[in-house]
Amino acid sequence: MRPLTRRTSAGDPILVGLAALAAVVTLWYLLVPAGVAAQVITYRTLQPLLNIGLTVMSVRAARMPMLPRAARRFWYALGLGGAVLALGNASQAALTWWHPTVAAVGMNPFQSVCQVVGTTIPLIVMLSYPLGLETARKRVSFWFDTITVLIATAMVAWYLSAGAALDGRQIVDSLLNCGISVVTVFAVVKLMISGSRPFTRAAAICGVATVGTAGLLEAVSQPLLHGAHLGALLAANLLPAYLSTAIPRLQQLRLRADPKALAVRQRPYSRLPYLAVAVTDAVLAVALLHHGLDAQTWILLGGVPLITAVVVMRQLMAFADNDRLLRQVSRQEERFRALVRHASEITYIVDGSGTVSYASPATVRVLGIEPDEAVGRTWGWNAHPEDLDALRATVAELLANPGMSVTFEMRVRHADGGWRWLETVSTNLIDDPSVAGLVCNARDVSAARQLQEELRRQASHDPLTGLGNRALFTERLAALSRQQTAVILIDLDDFKPVNDTLGHHVGDALLIAAGQRLRSAVRPGDTVVRLGGDEFAVLLPGADGEFGTAVAARIGQAFAEPVLFDGLRLSIKASFGVVDGELDPGGELLRRADEAMYAVKRAGKPAAANR
Repeated sequence: MRPLTRRTSAGDPILVGLAALAAVVTLWYLLVPAGVAAQVITYRTLQPLLNIGLTVMSVRAARMPMLPRAARRFWYALGLGGAVLALGNASQAALTWWHPTVAAVGMNPFQSVCQVVGTTIPLIVMLSYPLGLETARKRVSFWFDTITVLIATAMVAWYLSAGAALDGRQIVDSLLNCGISVVTVFAVVKLMISGSRPFTRAAAICGVATVGTAGLLEAVSQPLLHGAHLGALLAANLLPAYLSTAIPRLQQLRLRADPKALAVRQRPYSRLPYLAVAVTDAVLAVALLHHGLDAQTWILLGGVPLITAVVVMRQLMAFADNDRLLRQVSRQEERFRALVRHASEITYIVDGSGTVSYASPATVRVLGIEPDEAVGRTWGWNAHPEDLDALRATVAELLANPGMSVTFEMRVRHADGGWRWLETVSTNLIDDPSVAGLVCNARDVSAARQLQEELRRQASHDPLTGLGNRALFTERLAALSRQQTAVILIDLDDFKPVNDTLGHHVGDALLIAAGQRLRSAVRPGDTVVRLGGDEFAVLLPGADGEFGTAVAARIGQAFAEPVLFDGLRLSIKASFGVVDGELDPGGELLRRADEAMYAVKRAGKPAAANR
């Protein structure tokens, strides 16, 4: 949703029509030489019509679905107040049509009652509106700020009202208007400062303008009522009615543009008290220049130390709050530094260009590198070359997804020249202005990786000979499925008598020697395993039967040399079964090799058999 702007509000037909009506009526009052009767009738007829517009617009604003219950109640109350004002102004309009004189500009008793009731209804709702302040300290700050504004309002209202009063009755009316202004301002200020309010900022500004204009006109109306400026005065007195009608419409437009407009972030302080002090000082200066030290000015002077005392108390409390917050921040900073200083994990912050902007002290303990040495370098400058491509892909993915978190492992060079495995958790916090980068927490998992590798090796290798075991052989066979492969099965002949007559330690030495000679007779990429007991196997990827037979012959030659152990000369005798073909999931090739080897054993031949 786009926010309410001057363009969207200026293009609204209702606001445009209201502004056009105000312009036409004002120009008519100023330029057309109409009589007193026409001017008064126009003034009194427009007032109830504008009040009806306020009622209709307020009810429509109250029915907007995004409003909370308390805000909805306020707009209904404002609509009801507008209806009461329309009723009172309509009664005066009827009297004016009957007897259109200057006296009709004043209010009849029924209209006065409606004026008070219509103003009081929304005021009561505003005064009872929930503040939304959670802590006692916030509530105390709120009351200090509110009292400051109220004192300033009372002083300004007194100066304007009492200065325009002509007799005792007018002084009473002025004091009454002053009190109403103070209460109205209090209700508005309460909602503005507390941050919990039923109206948007645009509607609030228009409402304050309405109250301020009405109070100012009340101060200057009496002296000008019987003068030559009646038309201009009546045109000006209609201005609050125009503004009040625009208030609910501005609320509607703002909420349509942004349904969350009421949920604005509350500032830690309000500017209203300082603005109130500035206005009070300005009014005092004007009073001193125009009236000197008369009774009215002395009352203003009496209010200055009062408002100053409230502001000073508010500032002292703010200083105390700031000191408390600074101590808390200092303690948190010290705690954070202690945690980072003694943490076992490295913390990096990498900016959007991939450059390290922060490295924690753990960099020394984990990698033997000073943090300053890492800052300013491209992330991955000390990564293993084989891990760089994966690292670049991970960084690109992170940068493309704000808020994303990725866990990966890579090898990083230690200051001693060795490599360390680091498990890194990286989160994209570039959109967070306090971080503005990728946060990377890395811990050394080299020992865990070594343990995993050792466990994996133990699970796939024979502990005696160091060759692969049956599990590894099965895994490699599965990987070569449907590929041309040669398989050699080897079984040591007459091995059991060695164990029985010379002991198992001699048999173990013979098995170890057989494994070593097997490894020396095959290619680096071939797989040599001990299937169990005295049975071995060789897997020759890509080889045919002829090549397998040649390898079996080399193994036989290697076995022909005696094994010297503990003063003994031991010979290695073996039977070979060689097959070739495409491996299949059913293990047909391995079964054929097994048959070929046992055929050799049964025939008592020392050579390899190929099937």
